[in-house]
Amino acid sequence: MYAWLFCFVGSIFTAKDIAALPQPDQQMWVALVTWSPTLPALCAALAFLGALVLRLGLRWAALVASNAFLWSALALVFLWIPKAP
Repeated sequence: MYAWLFCFVGSIFTAKDIAALPQPDQQMWVALVTWSPTLPALCAALAFLGALVLRLGLRWAALVASNAFLWSALALVFLWIPKAP
């Protein structure tokens, strides 16, 4: 949960920084960065639905969804880690 909140706040500041500097496809990058925190929630929802389709039961579906949310949020953190130019 904390990783997702970190990504949410980071995306706001990163989108503002991208919008301040002229670059190719700037509007697309601002939109992608702004909406990137929805990726963990989308992954969790898809994992939950996939587990229900496989008829694993609600407990397993919830476990699969929480794991998908955790790992996709942690993967998203690497987007916000500063990188050397």
